[in-house]
Amino acid sequence: MPSFNDYSQYRRQSFRLQGYDYRRGGMYFVTICTKDRLPFFGKIVDNQMILSDIGQIVYDNWYKIPQFSPHIVLDEFVVMPNHIHGILAIISPVPSLQCNNATAFAWQPKFYDRIIRNEQELYNIQNYIINNPKNWKDDENYF
Repeated sequence: MPSFNDYSQYRRQSFRLQGYDYRRGGMYFVTICTKDRLPFFGKIVDNQMILSDIGQIVYDNWYKIPQFSPHIVLDEFVVMPNHIHGILAIISPVPSLQCNNATAFAWQPKFYDRIIRNEQELYNIQNYIINNPKNWKDDENYF
């Protein structure tokens, strides 16, 4: 039985080209599927994709990518019932992080989540988030 901290069951073989710098210019074809390939995004009727509300959100957000990543140009894209296909073009190299320890950056393997159960809890968490920068020096994670 794997230990609590054994993440090997979640690792999958990478289809990425070994040694290739995916930040450099080029075109990339991406496919992203829904969990268990469930048809969350809509259905095909008479050879036309009819988007569900979630499918419309996916569609709309695809076209917002260049607003946040101006070095990306979008090409063909389709939302299918349980996946999306799209082509992205990186037209200039993705800028490197501008900090001394950029190569040491990584996310921690675990995360924190909490279900918000009532209005008071929501209010408290909202205030925590709003005031977090102001309270940084008192935070247990301050360094």
